[in-house]
Formats: sequence, structure tokens, C-alpha cells
Amino acid sequence: MDAKTQRGRQALRHSADAITIIEKNTRWRFIPISDEVPADIDGFIEKNGVVCGLYEVKARNMTYFDFTNKFNSVWLVTFDKLMRAANLSRQLQLSFTVIVYLIPDGVVIAKTLWDANWTLLVDMSVRQTTTQKTVNGGSVSRANAYVDLSSASVFRAKR
Repeated sequence: MDAKTQRGRQALRHSADAITIIEKNTRWRFIPISDEVPADIDGFIEKNGVVCGLYEVKARNMTYFDFTNKFNSVWLVTFDKLMRAANLSRQLQLSFTVIVYLIPDGVVIAKTLWDANWTLLVDMSVRQTTTQKTVNGGSVSRANAYVDLSSASVFRAKR
């Protein structure tokens, strides 16, 4: 993501909002990686003073209803990005959790995709498709993962 563009800065704000919602509802704390350099993950999860996982946050401008009904709770992500995070998870023997912020409803869904033993905990398929290239637009054909998040934890912003 280009954190220096308007859309990039907005995406960072949405990521921060998602983390705040989860932290208010769990004992997890999140340690982010600098936004100044590209990284394979967004940061580390800490619980009771110990790093216990890695995380990636994505924000989507769709309602929870659309995510669960129109898209059957399937999250689309670049396969290469997902595998770079998964490999880091394996190397560090830490779980890898994805966090998806559904902006219109203030709903955050979180699901651990790989545990610390590198066991895949979700159903996933990979297909070559054309999608938006970056948060700033464009399009690209590439391998994309379709990840079933139907069993994800759901957190809501307190309004």
C-alpha cells in the first residue's frame, strides 16, 4: 500500500479503527510494523505480555450483510501476499490472523488462518482473476485466494 496517498492514509485509518474495535473486545494487543516501508504483515499480536501471532488488516467498503450473503463470507486476497505472511508465520512458529473491517457497519471479523504449527484452519481456493491492483486503483490479473471466513469472530464498534 502506498501510505503517502490519500487513499493509502484512509486505509491506514480504517486499519487503526479495526484494531481499536478488537482491542476493546479482547485481551489482545496489536504491535504494528511501520507504515513507512512495505511489509509482508501489518504487525504482531501480543497477549499477556507475549507475542503470540501475526496479523494482517484489510478494510472493505461493504456491509456485513453483503459479505455474508452476496459473497458467502469469502474474503478475496492476493495469493502471493497471503503466502508471504503464511511463510513468516511458519518461520516464527506463530499463528497468522486476518482482520477484515467492514466499514459501513463498523464490523470487524477476525480469523486465524494458520496456527503456530502451520496448520491451515480455513477452507481456501486459489484462482487466476483480475482485481484492483492497489488501494489507489488500477487492475491486474493474478492468483487470488478465496478464503472462507464464515467461522470468523465478529466484533462490532460500540455506537
